[in-house]
Amino acid sequence: MAEAESKGLSLTHKVLIGGLLGIAAGITFGDRTSVLEPVGRIYVLLVQVVVYPYIIASLLHGISRLKPMTARRFFRAGLPIYLGLWFVTFAVLFIAVVAFPSAAQLVFYPDTEDVSSVDAILALLIPSDPFQALSENHMAAVVVFCILFGIALQHVDEKAELLKILETIRDGSAQFWHWTARLVPYAIFALFAVSAGTMSMQSLPQLALYFSLLLLGCLVLALWIIPAALSAIAPISFRETMAGLKPAIAIAVATSVPAAAIPFVVEMTRKMLDRTQVKDEQRDDIVATNISIAYVIGSTGTLFVYLYIKFAGSYFGEDFSFTDEIVLPMLVLLSSAGSATAIVSFVGDWLKLPPAALQLYAETSTIGRYPRSVLEIVAMGFLSVAIVLNYYGKLKVRLFKLGTTVAIPFVFFAAGVWGLSVVDRTYVDQGLPSFHEFTLSPDVTRNINVSVESANDSPSNEAETAGTDPAFVRVQRSGVLRVGVTDNTTPFTYRNDEDDIVGFDIAFAYELANALDVGLVLVPLSYDTWQEDLLAGRFDIAMSGLYLTEKRLRDLAPSTPYLTSGAALFGLRETVATLLTRKAVEENDDLTFYAFNEEALLAGLNQQLPNTQISPVTAYDDPPKLTETDVALWSVVPARALAQSHDGFAASVPDHIGDDFIFVYYMSPDSPRMQIVVNNLLQLLIDTGWYDWQAARWFDGIPPPSHQRRWSIIDNVLRWGAKNEDTVDDKETVTDTADHDNAVIDHDDDP
Repeated sequence: MAEAESKGLSLTHKVLIGGLLGIAAGITFGDRTSVLEPVGRIYVLLVQVVVYPYIIASLLHGISRLKPMTARRFFRAGLPIYLGLWFVTFAVLFIAVVAFPSAAQLVFYPDTEDVSSVDAILALLIPSDPFQALSENHMAAVVVFCILFGIALQHVDEKAELLKILETIRDGSAQFWHWTARLVPYAIFALFAVSAGTMSMQSLPQLALYFSLLLLGCLVLALWIIPAALSAIAPISFRETMAGLKPAIAIAVATSVPAAAIPFVVEMTRKMLDRTQVKDEQRDDIVATNISIAYVIGSTGTLFVYLYIKFAGSYFGEDFSFTDEIVLPMLVLLSSAGSATAIVSFVGDWLKLPPAALQLYAETSTIGRYPRSVLEIVAMGFLSVAIVLNYYGKLKVRLFKLGTTVAIPFVFFAAGVWGLSVVDRTYVDQGLPSFHEFTLSPDVTRNINVSVESANDSPSNEAETAGTDPAFVRVQRSGVLRVGVTDNTTPFTYRNDEDDIVGFDIAFAYELANALDVGLVLVPLSYDTWQEDLLAGRFDIAMSGLYLTEKRLRDLAPSTPYLTSGAALFGLRETVATLLTRKAVEENDDLTFYAFNEEALLAGLNQQLPNTQISPVTAYDDPPKLTETDVALWSVVPARALAQSHDGFAASVPDHIGDDFIFVYYMSPDSPRMQIVVNNLLQLLIDTGWYDWQAARWFDGIPPPSHQRRWSIIDNVLRWGAKNEDTVDDKETVTDTADHDNAVIDHDDDP
């Protein structure tokens, strides 16, 4: 392969050209480049398909061939190298996170020992079922199994045939990777074209500090600290290290799959061993075993999940406790062998981060995977060379050079972090935006005629007195869907800074009107009389954060639940921060406890808190009018939304304070057709991703990326598609309406 490349362009140059052409195509054609996604995806899948066979075969073959004394020697050679790499990486991360502004906590949770978290960590590390670990991508558990099984095979005499099979699988996997290398330039073109053409730039200003720290930290480690440290302990220069890893870095960056570069790292390690006159017959087994372990537990780039978790805590208003701060690095390190997304999900659940934290990480990975891939490969090369040379006694640590080569870049890195934090605090808005800044997306409101009735208007909807499904018949005859809403129930239905009624329920109301192909009228809803108004036909469906109760279930027709959220207390931050247990609530004699005027809810609270003053209310004002001795019982999601929108307020989630709130829409019990349509539409919107898109905005408080077409040269410079833009939008609108109608009607026929 090297001879073939010497006659023409090298693989590195082909990758570079393919990437540049891909970026140019993405900028030129915009999101139309998404048609190339299968090309890049096919290559990534081809690379990944042999990762597990290679690792399993290499580990079992390499370890089982070693004598127990040799295995112990190999472990002693690798342990200090891993510890040193982890120490340097976390030192960089600890410096980087100082730049994040401290969070004004929006939701307080009691400190509890989560046994399930311990169980989850053990499941990541110790495989009760290796085949299940394979299917769930628990790489650490697979490696632990292979190491233990390999050690057991060391004591088995009759294993020659097994070793031959494992060697064949290992070599075949390596050959497979060499074949796929021929496809790299074309795959790179497709992958970069799709990324450049579809990447959203909307959230970049708010995420600029995180991206800058991620890029700076990864590149300082990969391009300075790690190769400089290797040159201080091994007979290889900084330039030789980077030159040897150049093709591996190019492929890993282009594909964001470090496994694709394993053969190039192995080749560099073998060349280094040839230079140092290492001719041991077990050399190749040592190298293959070492790279397999390094690929899994030496995934230094994955440790940068710690940086994202700290950023997410600042971004989402979650202030971690002292215990959390101590445990978090160890938790990330222990789980780093898995996929980064799985770690964010696992650690995010443990720290009570909102679900949007995982979604935001997936979006940031579009950019963040590239610097992490560079770091992964350089760290893998460092571990591959340093551990094997240490095993053969070829390392020579020069303490002064090692100290200076590590200390100097740390000084520059710290200065860079300080500069980025100053720029961020000066020019970038801190924290999440207020809910009152949010508006409905044009993708939701297009082609729907909407009007808002005044509270003083007389009812204009004539109730049907005969026949079935009066609400559904009424909507079809009048061509208007009447929805009962309030204008102060954040984040369900409320007025924003532009005095428009917005919220999750309003977005759904638009979708329902679109599915029924009718206009939309928003009717003022009074919490005192809304049930009577619904039954009287003043409106066809009631919304505004209405939750399920036993009485409402008897008297009305609810939709399927669209949100379940635990009970929380809402009030001034200094007040609710002290109310983290039921005992703390009971002991606060001065507390006035507001709760909705629901018989079952008040009865349950009086039973749980017999000595607490409880005052019933029909609604919570927005903005809230609560003093330091007032708290309101509400659900976590809306309480957090209010806290995000009003400085000085927060929510707490004490134990054993109220049951979960189950949010639904209500219809008249004599209109089952309307109920079926609403339920089917809810399911359709969940299946198509609309629910997650809107929930990120209204429940998690993050404006999601627009669904509008990305900027591109042919649209925004050459204006080739501009003349058809209005026609396309109209056709898309008609198509969407038809799809909704057909989907809803088709579901009605299901048993």
